[in-house]
Amino acid sequence: MSTCTSTCFMIPNYVKEVLIKQGLMNKEVVKKALAIDATLRKARKQKLSELWSSDLVGKPALKVAKKKANRTVYNCQNSEDLEKENLMRTEKVKKLSKDPDANMAFDYGGVVRDYYAKFLNRNSLDNKGLNLDFYIHYSKGYNNAFWDGTEMVFGDGDGHIFRHLVRGLDVIGHELTHGVVQYTAGLNSSEFPGTINEHIADVFGTVIKQNYKKQTAKNADWLIGDEIVAPSFPGKALRSLKAPGTAFKGDPQPADMKHYKPWNQDPHLNNGIPNRAFYLVAAGVGGNKGLDTRLAGLLWYTALLSLKPTANFKDLYNTVQKAGASLTALKKIPDSTKLITAAFKTVGII
Repeated sequence: MSTCTSTCFMIPNYVKEVLIKQGLMNKEVVKKALAIDATLRKARKQKLSELWSSDLVGKPALKVAKKKANRTVYNCQNSEDLEKENLMRTEKVKKLSKDPDANMAFDYGGVVRDYYAKFLNRNSLDNKGLNLDFYIHYSKGYNNAFWDGTEMVFGDGDGHIFRHLVRGLDVIGHELTHGVVQYTAGLNSSEFPGTINEHIADVFGTVIKQNYKKQTAKNADWLIGDEIVAPSFPGKALRSLKAPGTAFKGDPQPADMKHYKPWNQDPHLNNGIPNRAFYLVAAGVGGNKGLDTRLAGLLWYTALLSLKPTANFKDLYNTVQKAGASLTALKKIPDSTKLITAAFKTVGII
């Protein structure tokens, strides 16, 4: 089984390209950041290769461990070193840090961990109680956050276009979900599996945020990254699941397969298409009542457990339908066959 070999970043290249064209980001600053990203991708590829050879990734736990994942927060102090130094928060230290970012990483990490445990019966990312390590204040003015295969890393943003990335619950939910995908479907980094990987991460970043805010499919805004954009950002958020292509000025995300774009090695670009299908299953479409967000999340999680590493969009549809039938038989969701079909047909996947 293969797995994604590229570091999973929160802010896509296409967003930065749009901002450069609008004169909102410096091309040389972005070039430096991309050089950092390339180094991280290379390191991740090696790290994942070692994990797979050790038989630790992509294999379902036969017996779920009772161990609860511990959270640990480290301070990079604006360096690019990911060493376990400058410890800020642990489970054993109950006292709040003087650094609000440390407290936010710790608290939001717990929100994500506890959602997976309570609603999806999953014990951390690997289903075996994997500890969660968070590194904050990575590099200087770094406009991104990422999961590198074993840990979460957050830049502080440039303060002009992006805020500290640790301050978005959906950011943390998105990136930690890449870890869940890594330990389940192991989606590879080619065009469609890579896009589905980003889609799944967006789904659970949204599901977890809505649950935390006690929102429903009807009253949520369905935005990703709205808490990390600064006033100079030309829009509301990085992405919209409800209406792809409307999150910011120049947002190029297509909302259906008719407008599918050459992906140019960017798995975020077309993930708005399955994202919108998820929104429609949660909110309802074509006279079919939606499942609401939490049950739609359960449906997608159940499908994830059966996805193949090379899955394409139609595979996603078929797997969601099979998951729906299974959950309906277990009386966990109402029969959603027509709803799922209508949602995927609306976005042109079927």
